[in-house]
Amino acid sequence: MLAAANGVRDHVDVTGHVPDDHLVDWYRGAALHVMPSLYEPFGMTGLEAMAVGTPTVLSSRSGLAEYVSPGTHAAVVDPADVAALGDVIAAVLGNEGRSRRMGLRGCRLARTHFAWDQIGATFRRLFVRLLSK
Repeated sequence: MLAAANGVRDHVDVTGHVPDDHLVDWYRGAALHVMPSLYEPFGMTGLEAMAVGTPTVLSSRSGLAEYVSPGTHAAVVDPADVAALGDVIAAVLGNEGRSRRMGLRGCRLARTHFAWDQIGATFRRLFVRLLSK
């Protein structure tokens, strides 16, 4: 296992599949959600973590990164820059106040702009506009 080879096995839990009805508890229990995807069309797991107030590090290659203010709602980093990724993780975890503020602001963004009722209202406005042409 990669974690054992790098001397961090005692700090890593590989859980395998987590049932959907347990995800909220996992997100809430995390000190930080890190999504260093090399390609991510949107980033639903990042949004789910943000929605429950978990501070989040997003890949700059994630579609979700286009919706956040980096450092305010979530940290954003190029996943190919491993040193920068490590620095961002350490910076967020090393500053409890910053981490808490980021979690709260990310939660507000996720719940305000990405809740299903908001998405439905946006589509309704779009359809009404298209049908009125």
